[in-house]
Amino acid sequence: ATMVYVTHDQVEAMTMGDRIVVMHQGRIHQVGPPQQVYFKPANRFVAEFIGNPPMNIIRGRIENDSDTPVLVAGGARIRLSGELGQAASQVAEVDFGIRPEDLRLDETGGDVEATVKGTQFLGSEYLVDLDLGGPQLLARIEGHGEFGIDQLCRVAVDLSRAHLFHPETGDRL
Repeated sequence: ATMVYVTHDQVEAMTMGDRIVVMHQGRIHQVGPPQQVYFKPANRFVAEFIGNPPMNIIRGRIENDSDTPVLVAGGARIRLSGELGQAASQVAEVDFGIRPEDLRLDETGGDVEATVKGTQFLGSEYLVDLDLGGPQLLARIEGHGEFGIDQLCRVAVDLSRAHLFHPETGDRL
């Protein structure tokens, strides 16, 4: 039997439903299993609505470096390859999306430099506010750590879990 349950609580929808429908202002944005909606959001609205904390979205421009697209946002330069690189080659400007759990602080390298602007200790993890020289990101960091305010750090970005969205339509590229 099919049952339709309406809720504004995204966590409730994700845990109870085999398939969920994300609607906004009377428009269906995405229908699918919770995992698909979370990991492959159809557009920027779904990406920001599903997940707690929500997906980070930063606006950037696309430059080419030796035929490799590079996302430039504030002080950050992130080389995009594979599917992301192909999608980036379609536009001059893009909204880059990455979930907080897909970022990690990496003292040995990392993709971008950031400044710690705040932390929230949640027991087994921290939420760390990062400034990339303009754009802001929130990282969910597991384990123990000391994060000083205004501390410089390197941030590794799991590009296999990143998304690019069209800056005007919001659709995932």
